[in-house]
Amino acid sequence: MDNGRDTIELLWMKERWVRWVQHAELGLRTSCGERARLRFHSWQLGKMIRQIHQVFEALDPILGQALLDEVRHLRQSVEEAVAACGPSIPSGSLEPVKLEPSGPQGGRPRIIIDPGFLRQVVDDLHLDAVKIGQMLFPGTDKHVSARTVRQHLLRHGIRQPNKPTRRFSEIRDNDLLGVMEYVITELQPNVGAVYMEGALLHLGFHIPRDRVRSLLSQLVPVRTAIRQETVAVRRKYTNDGPNHVWHLDGQHELVSFGIVVHGITDGYSRAVVGLRANSNNRPETMLEVFEEATRLAGVPNKVRGDRGGENILVAIMITCVRGLNRLSFIWGTLVLTFSQHPHQITRS
Repeated sequence: MDNGRDTIELLWMKERWVRWVQHAELGLRTSCGERARLRFHSWQLGKMIRQIHQVFEALDPILGQALLDEVRHLRQSVEEAVAACGPSIPSGSLEPVKLEPSGPQGGRPRIIIDPGFLRQVVDDLHLDAVKIGQMLFPGTDKHVSARTVRQHLLRHGIRQPNKPTRRFSEIRDNDLLGVMEYVITELQPNVGAVYMEGALLHLGFHIPRDRVRSLLSQLVPVRTAIRQETVAVRRKYTNDGPNHVWHLDGQHELVSFGIVVHGITDGYSRAVVGLRANSNNRPETMLEVFEEATRLAGVPNKVRGDRGGENILVAIMITCVRGLNRLSFIWGTLVLTFSQHPHQITRS
């Protein structure tokens, strides 16, 4: 691995470790009786122990072992504080998550998460769905997926649809500028808004991108202005004429409802020559859509599609009709080259 990248990752880890230890020590002094908060600190310390083992070779052996012993002792103190809290989950259940049989036919058990526990960790700890799922089975490698946690949050009215579970960090602009200056000076001098947002998130600060971009323009105005002047040049799409190249693709946004939309457009006129909603994505189905389009608009000179298995029969057919060694079927990742967006079929 690259030594520079290893050093940056180790710096980020040390930043998190210091913050997690401080939070755990503060929790022991101020969160007596708050079982959910203490369990979260215990989970963070357990994660810290695993990370120390992963990078132990990069640490000083004596200091690394001393750090491990200290964190283990701190985590034991937190676990003792959790045990002293007793079964005090807000809704009255003994555990925040339970597994129930899914039905008489068997199968994977249904996951039931305590709504009172969810409300407490979201309102008091400001955790996102990923961290909530990771802390539900402390001391094990088990976790609940973020999607399942979000479903429970929506079901119990703790979160509203189309709104992020994680709350933005409450930090003043002056303090945030100091953190951003550290990222620029120590990690990456020529940094953009997206990289800065990711670096801040890695350091534990969830900041809106608009705010990151605004503060970044104050911190490094010249670099920001130069970066804004750098515009990506779009490639110009050209086509020799109608039916010279057709572009075909599938739209899977409605696949959760059992609907797959297949579309075919003419590259020259942008006309939609084939469009149908199907219940599957098999090669035979794609071939039926293509044959219907050829009966209406004729057989194209070439066809372009992605490397999906649903296009294999269309590729065989057009190659048999037009011949080999002439790019009768063009395999590519950007199917609709003239727009560089597959949803151009929908907008047409």
